[in-house]
Amino acid sequence: MYWVRLHRLKNELIEGRVSEHQAFPYFLAVLIVDAILINSSLAFPGGDFTPDVISLAQIIIPVAIIVIATLLLYHTNGSTEGRSFFVRYFSLVWVVGIRFMPFAAAILGAWFYFVFFEAGEYEPGWQAIALWSSIYGLYYWRVWVHFRDVRARALAT
Repeated sequence: MYWVRLHRLKNELIEGRVSEHQAFPYFLAVLIVDAILINSSLAFPGGDFTPDVISLAQIIIPVAIIVIATLLLYHTNGSTEGRSFFVRYFSLVWVVGIRFMPFAAAILGAWFYFVFFEAGEYEPGWQAIALWSSIYGLYYWRVWVHFRDVRARALAT
């Protein structure tokens, strides 16, 4: 994996010497950074981030779920022997995400209605972390179910 040698990476890409297995660390790195940025939005200036256990858990737990789920999907696809990981990943994540969105919106809408409007303000707590983590986990479980099915059917043909 290159960190700064763009010229060498470009040459390898042009020559077709980068396999999906070799590209996976780049994908995982971008996914991790993206997940950290999304889940740590409260840490940016103007946010109400306080470096306590709940705030750190609100960042770390979803990132860990995303990373572990992605590694599981990669393994389910056959790891280094698997084919078309990125095609399968992005296609399935998108369609499952679209199908999952109404369910997640209903759960989160009910949560915010009963918590935010009832309390007058929202403060993250362990219940919110458990809810978000459950939604992440359920979402990636559904992706995994479909990933496994695609892999099994592809091997059968």
